Amino acid sequence: MSELKKYFDTDFKYLLSSSHNRLWEITRHGNIEAKFTIIEKLHFDFTSNSIFISYYIPDITKHILNKGFLYNLILRIDGTLSMNKGCKCFNYYDFEKILPPINIKTFTLAFTNLIYIYSENKFTIETLNYLGHLAEKKNIRVIIRDSDYVKERIKIDIPKAFICHDNRDKNEVARPIAEKLIQLRHTVWYDEYSLRHGDSIRERVEDGLKKCKKCVLILSPNFLANKGWTKKEFNSIFTREVLEKENLTIPIWHNVSQKEIFQYCPSLADIYAIKTSEGIDEVVKKLIHVLD
Repeated sequence: MSELKKYFDTDFKYLLSSSHNRLWEITRHGNIEAKFTIIEKLHFDFTSNSIFISYYIPDITKHILNKGFLYNLILRIDGTLSMNKGCKCFNYYDFEKILPPINIKTFTLAFTNLIYIYSENKFTIETLNYLGHLAEKKNIRVIIRDSDYVKERIKIDIPKAFICHDNRDKNEVARPIAEKLIQLRHTVWYDEYSLRHGDSIRERVEDGLKKCKKCVLILSPNFLANKGWTKKEFNSIFTREVLEKENLTIPIWHNVSQKEIFQYCPSLADIYAIKTSEGIDEVVKKLIHVLD
């Protein structure tokens, strides 16, 4: 699966969406030149009581991604919106105040006139200008997400820190650190936020360890006694340090002594560590200084 398709599937994953696969045929001079399937989704945003559309266009040649195709795509917006036909929404709570007051408890979501086009192919300047002209006539806004979007998203999504910890230290140390870093707009790889149902844990962990800029090791008695995942994660990041000849580890000491760290791994005892005894806020402040 391409990275763009992954973003198409997950960018609006927290919204209710209606998905439809549409077989598309390109004909020239009465002959079918190409067949492919585009995916169209109608997204329901119950926070703003609105709907919008997204399309995924697979890898097709630039000759197919032309004015005729775009014209028909925009022309079919009404058909996509018909998936919402007859759909009525209910107010969540009786104690919420709706102004002005209405007698009925149902309402229809409004179309925001916004569509997202995820395209594996780049649009030429000519087709972009034409699409802009169509959008203006149809009174809609079009947002294009193509390979440039993927490149920028990957930069943003690469975790600055992989948080390696023992599950028994999750509530007291790992989660508070992860939450504060995210609040301060620092991307992190943290199992509760980075793993989705159905994911291969091994593959996702290995991917995070390969991409992260730094690995935050929460060294505690629990961590030192763990011979399972945490040991494997530590070995992986240690191997990466050897291969890249770069220090990638930021150790956080939690209720451990330098002697205990030395017995676990002598080289770790030589790294200037952050200590949780200073408080989580201070730990995060020092982490940010290193990560930036």
